Amino acid sequence: MFDYIYFRLNKFYRQKEKDGAPHFTAVLYLTFLQLLIVYFLIMNYGIITKDGFEILTWLRSDKFLSKLLILAAVIVLEIYNYFKYRSKKRQLVLKMKFENHPLNTTIPTWSFLALGGILLFGPFLIYLIIR
Repeated sequence: MFDYIYFRLNKFYRQKEKDGAPHFTAVLYLTFLQLLIVYFLIMNYGIITKDGFEILTWLRSDKFLSKLLILAAVIVLEIYNYFKYRSKKRQLVLKMKFENHPLNTTIPTWSFLALGGILLFGPFLIYLIIR
């Protein structure tokens, strides 16, 4: 799933960024989506179970360590994604695999960008519905 999302984002940013770094931008947004998926799952678990949910309590505390660990996780995930999709061989494999994929005509590229908003604001909507 993430390979396909990266492929589509990289293709989109290659068209938009003539002098920029489409690979880095695509990896940055992919990492952002991965973090939003974790956020979405944690928040919805807390909303549905109506628990105090220890992780959220820990994150809200004034502990410097919690913020440092989150930052370290983001950096590690970004570096992992960057090197995972960096090689020309990987780019070629993804192109061969997804260039003529039927979803390319079915799913518009903007939907991947809208996915971030859905993952970010989805828990708030679920909370309003359940409440």
